[in-house]
Amino acid sequence: MTNFRTVFAPLFSALLLCLLVPSTASAQQEAGDIELQLSGSAFTTTESSFTIVNTNAKLGKYFTRALEFGVTTSLNATFSENTDASYNGTAGGFVNYSFLSGDATTVPYLGAQYSKNLDSGFDQNKGSAGINGGFKFYINRRTAFDLGGNYLFPLEEASSGIILFQFGISFIL
Repeated sequence: MTNFRTVFAPLFSALLLCLLVPSTASAQQEAGDIELQLSGSAFTTTESSFTIVNTNAKLGKYFTRALEFGVTTSLNATFSENTDASYNGTAGGFVNYSFLSGDATTVPYLGAQYSKNLDSGFDQNKGSAGINGGFKFYINRRTAFDLGGNYLFPLEEASSGIILFQFGISFIL
């Protein structure tokens, strides 16, 4: 009688390897794909004793293999030692251009975005604009780990800006 481990362990390992290591022909996005990305970032200061946590969801469509347009929404939470936690949300749009290469598992991208705080009108807050860039590391055809950075500046005061580093996961739907 054959041992369970000797038969199924290699089969399970081979299946897992096929799922986690994409082939070069199968791992990059295609025109018409819809992508859902969930990401987050955190910012803390010791000087002012506060922490900001940002959770972000993006939904985009690839109009070509390299060009994606979409919408974004986020929930921001601010925690301070001196006051209660505060929460606000933002919504906006983005465009990304992916630099596709022969290495289908790594896709660098650059883009632009606009976001607006949902708590105030346009007369009080015109929103923020900025640039972003990063890398998607495809785990398989439909899943990628995303590591990126954003430089955002308020449209009222273009002299001050913020740099956010985000990490998350993207799914091709």
